[in-house]
Amino acid sequence: MWSFIDTRLGSGLLALVLSVCFVTSNVATVSAFDETFYSGNNILFYNPDSPNCGAGSGVIAVEDVELVGSENLEKIFNYMTGKGLSEIQAAGVVGNIAQESGGDPENIQNPAGRTKDPSGLTAGWGIIQWTPGSKVLGIAKEMGITTPIYELSTQLDILWGHMTGTSPTGVKNMLTGYKKIDDVTEATKYFEDKVEGAGDPKILNRIQAAILALKKYGGDSSTSPVFASTIEGVCADDTGPGAEEGSIVQTAINYSWPEYHSAPYVKMKPSYARAVSEAKANGEYIGGISFPGVDCGGFITRVMRNSGADPEYNKSEGNTTYQLSYLRESSKYMEVKPDSTADMRPGDIAIRDGHTYMYVGKQPGFGTKIASASLDGRAPMAGSETPADPSYQWFRLKS
Repeated sequence: MWSFIDTRLGSGLLALVLSVCFVTSNVATVSAFDETFYSGNNILFYNPDSPNCGAGSGVIAVEDVELVGSENLEKIFNYMTGKGLSEIQAAGVVGNIAQESGGDPENIQNPAGRTKDPSGLTAGWGIIQWTPGSKVLGIAKEMGITTPIYELSTQLDILWGHMTGTSPTGVKNMLTGYKKIDDVTEATKYFEDKVEGAGDPKILNRIQAAILALKKYGGDSSTSPVFASTIEGVCADDTGPGAEEGSIVQTAINYSWPEYHSAPYVKMKPSYARAVSEAKANGEYIGGISFPGVDCGGFITRVMRNSGADPEYNKSEGNTTYQLSYLRESSKYMEVKPDSTADMRPGDIAIRDGHTYMYVGKQPGFGTKIASASLDGRAPMAGSETPADPSYQWFRLKS
């Protein structure tokens, strides 16, 4: 397995590593939603004639869309489709929010942290990183939104108010143009430009996260051609190092609990549990003995395969011994010998007989400094492995 580690070093650098323990497993894609799920859970559907859906200034009347999903990014996706966005458009929103905050409504941008109270906060805060964080209180008041500011539903209502009214970048009713987009890459770029206006957009990471959201949460198979063509476009347009990094890291984070739990803590995050279940059904290696899937090698295998970065990773379907052999022999990887995080890139894999984990760098949405899985009985979570640990061999997927 592998793990994420987010650890403050003496130099002040913040690193994040994801670790998993002794056995390998694979993560599969998420199946489509069951239509009966929606009616059985009283989910409201978009009504274009509703008086609560209009754009304008002043008080925003917000239609009540129930938050449904096993994780925040899935809830955001379902909220947006419940408001009438297509799955592609909802994925564009999720891809941006994944980059900004990981979907954590209490996320503080810099220095990394969490708080329920943004008053007096000068750093970015919340799911779209309102900056300064304190200004979101005034925005909510202007919109007539009175629910607790730290709740995901509250922030989504505010975001919808931005999309139908005035966005943080000053764009009026960006939703009009946004609803004409039918390509996930263009949707992601449009949302970043009209709503986020990030100074350092890291657009490839946003696009990869949007593609992953569409693949995981979308229920319409007709989106598959868009997904495939978009991946090709992203890789072809990438002129920098690590074209696959955003997808690898985002997949790893989506499968991992953001907080550390002492062993044994074998409860898997729903997204990872689904991946393990599908992998098992397909006869793929998941690792784990007493707790199938709770395994470092299985976790790394799932991330590398399900992210699309290396569909052949661990093709022997074996534990860390087999995975180490694969990394040594495959022309896809190069061995690196990092002395510190300055020599590392997100997605670098640490491995030795018995354990494996992954360096993912500083990432939003993780409340603790490390994420690990299957080390002494832990599901993927914030862990304690060390970046650049010389007792491990380090490998990097060639871009």
